This record gives sequence, C-alpha cells and structure tokens, in this order.
Amino acid sequence: MAFEVFLPESMANWLREKLAAGVFKDPGEAAFVAFQDMRELDQHPAVRQELLKAMIETRAANLGEGISMEELRAKYRAQMRQFADTELPNDSK
Repeated sequence: MAFEVFLPESMANWLREKLAAGVFKDPGEAAFVAFQDMRELDQHPAVRQELLKAMIETRAANLGEGISMEELRAKYRAQMRQFADTELPNDSK
C-alpha cells in the first residue's frame, strides 16, 4: 500500500534529523517502523496505557501554568478510552 502523509513541522524536523543521522534510510522505512510499533501497542493495551500516562506526566511537567492537570488528564483519558476501544486487525499474529 502506498500513501501520502503530511507531518506537522515539528514531526517533519524530527524525521529529517533521524534521516540525516541514518536511523532510517527513507521516510517509507520510518513509516513502516511506526506502523509496526502501533501494531505492537495494539496487542498490549496495558503498555499503551502506561505509555500514555508517562506522556501525560511529561507534558504536564513541561506546561507550567498553561493548563490545569485536571484538564490535561481529562483530555488524555478520553484519548486512552478511544485507544482502548480499538479492535485488533484480523490478521494479527
């Protein structure tokens, strides 16, 4: 399957840095690895929840006074519920 994706500038810059460092040979390889990671996380919902929890805590620590912790938690709890409702692909192994 081939597709086109548009990345926010911060993600595009991150990818450019990884390509320049030789982490990925091209954007297609980076996308392949990203999709593999997402598929693995689908098979381990508890790990995905812990990852999201760690992301919330990191972002909250970096936000300062911009948003309350309760607002941030509500936002990411909604995202975790959405992820938890995701079905595994039929061909997963």
